[in-house]
Amino acid sequence: LHDSAAMRSRLGRLPLAALAADLPQTLPRLQKLGLKTLADLFRLPRAGLRRRFGPELMLWLEHTLGERLDAPRVWQPPQSYRDERDLDDSLSKMSEIEPFIHVMLEDLCAWLRGRALTTGGLALRFFHFDRPATQLWLGFVSAQNRAAPMAELLALRLARLALPAPVVGLRLDAEYLTRARPHTDGWWRAKQQGDAAWQHALETLRARLGRDAVQALRCVDEHRPDQAWRACDPDAQHEKPCTSPRPIWIFRSPKPLSRKPQLISRPERITTGWWRGATTHRDYFRARDGVRQAWVFRSAGGWFVHGVYEPVADHPRALPAEHPTHARFTRA
Repeated sequence: LHDSAAMRSRLGRLPLAALAADLPQTLPRLQKLGLKTLADLFRLPRAGLRRRFGPELMLWLEHTLGERLDAPRVWQPPQSYRDERDLDDSLSKMSEIEPFIHVMLEDLCAWLRGRALTTGGLALRFFHFDRPATQLWLGFVSAQNRAAPMAELLALRLARLALPAPVVGLRLDAEYLTRARPHTDGWWRAKQQGDAAWQHALETLRARLGRDAVQALRCVDEHRPDQAWRACDPDAQHEKPCTSPRPIWIFRSPKPLSRKPQLISRPERITTGWWRGATTHRDYFRARDGVRQAWVFRSAGGWFVHGVYEPVADHPRALPAEHPTHARFTRA
């Protein structure tokens, strides 16, 4: 259609619901005005629509009626990286294969830095002549584009990898490509270095022990103390930090105390077991013994300790934290 009036006439027959795909939040507001078709919308003054519904509706009208012609966006394929190489001879020892892997890592990092990218993980495949490929995946806590830390972590994984047959080829894929964050100097530099040290330690532990062997804790909404936590990835982002007054170290079963502790908090009552027909009421207190603090309660059998807090760091007598089962509260 080349005639603007003819285009308005044709489009005006469409129901107002044609807006649903592009402006789902604006459609209900227009329907409340009693509009039924696009023709009803076209008849309204543009200045009033802009004031009430903002510029998005105006842009939609201009594009729909051909009043605004924007240049089409050129589709860009997602960035990806794959390096596949055939070996001149079949190799069985990892010490013979590692030099080829290091060259592939150097080429990958040069490609990443040239595009200001980082990678969140590597997929390495070892091809055999008459067997399925051996696969190894290495994830990073923080995205990387430097070969040295990649090679260090990869060496820990390769030391535990058993190859079922000689290797005739290698393939390296970089996954989770993201834009590299610039390094800053000055006030934020110390924080970045501290974060990098923590991430390096975490990645080293995962490479040595396995990803599932290194876990962090997060709080969940649960009134029972021993069920108020869950294991999670250390680098995961959580909506709610742990701000509970309860201790992190909780014993599997309460331990008796030989005497009444020094209470330093008001009681927290926890009632449990009512759904089983055996209701239990406990009033928990925070107590102190020297530089140690514990989570205690009193029952018919006396005082018991159920958990231990970390020692007070700025106390003049504070000592390095020991295992909670050795806390002085548990002596009897």
